[in-house]
Amino acid sequence: MLQVYLYAFVAWSLIIGAGLAYRRRQLGRVLLRAGYVVFILFCVEFACVLAFYIKNGRWPYDERKVYMRQLFEPHPYMVGVPRKSISVTFRGRTYTHNAEGFRGKDFPPKSGKVRVVTAGGSTTYGANVNDGETWPAQLESLLGPDYEVLNFGVIGHGTVEHINQAALVLPEHKPDVLIVHAGLNDLRNMHVKNLAADYSDYHAPSLHGGMGFCSEGSAQNFASVRAAIWGLKQINGYPPCVLDDLSPREDDSLASEDYARYLYKRNLTTLAAIAKRYGLKPILVPQILIRENLGGDKIRWWIPFVSDDELLAHMSKYNEIMREVADEEGLHYAREVFDQPWARDDFVDPSHLSAGGNLKFAGLLQRAVRDSSPNAHAP
Repeated sequence: MLQVYLYAFVAWSLIIGAGLAYRRRQLGRVLLRAGYVVFILFCVEFACVLAFYIKNGRWPYDERKVYMRQLFEPHPYMVGVPRKSISVTFRGRTYTHNAEGFRGKDFPPKSGKVRVVTAGGSTTYGANVNDGETWPAQLESLLGPDYEVLNFGVIGHGTVEHINQAALVLPEHKPDVLIVHAGLNDLRNMHVKNLAADYSDYHAPSLHGGMGFCSEGSAQNFASVRAAIWGLKQINGYPPCVLDDLSPREDDSLASEDYARYLYKRNLTTLAAIAKRYGLKPILVPQILIRENLGGDKIRWWIPFVSDDELLAHMSKYNEIMREVADEEGLHYAREVFDQPWARDDFVDPSHLSAGGNLKFAGLLQRAVRDSSPNAHAP
């Protein structure tokens, strides 16, 4: 965004310079008037930027929501899904969606290969890494030519979206093995007061905003545009967004914690039941976080009522719930992801893996996939 301001300043300087050079002519006078108008707009923008920072404690530029809006589109029961057949490069990393709206290359027709489907949130989708660096893509390479891995991960999706996906999308792709990597996007509902059983009062609407659907595209980076929209909303002159009235309240009671964990376990059990209906025994993969990247409440924007100091303890309990479901349902719980001595370089932030971290993660899962394949126990 600073580059935009710089280019605008250079353009303004050229206009003023040309105006002064030709000030005795009509063209020069027109250019000088235009330069004065642009200068006033600069002053308005600067004032709005300063007011935004004073009010919110941060600058108004949000390039992430712009690129998220390029990558995802609203969906009636999945909140948001990847746009089909696009490729977007953001901060040096390329995100490609195939013709069916999933990360990576187009899915081949069903063949004799063992088809593996991976379901999860941003750690499965592969936030902050290139297409070939996600752990599903690297898992396919490690497994070899007899396997194919389809990445069903979507940024922000939790078990509610996984259930919908498993019931209404998964069967059409006829997988032989299902991997479910979940936890953090359910944990974000912890301590939300009067949490709805379907997460519709916090997770869904806030994800709608997180995917950029409440933004105005690139124009939202201009503080003056934001201020104008805010003013119009005050007089009902601008269509409201689902996030406009979202103001979750905190309930830090033990009963609230227990209820949030109950919902997570219920959802995992439901997901397992749907998978079994289609002959699948999903591999359940717990969430890993790197302690060294925590601090300063870096995830508070995503999990509003859990501090970084509490996050690891809560995440551990959610992982334990996943293990309980795996034991009760006779599923493989991928505890092997905890056997890896994870280092800070394996992560780009507290929860998302780097390219090297994704490769390690894939390597830890390949044996579980082979053991779960249809021909694993053939004589």
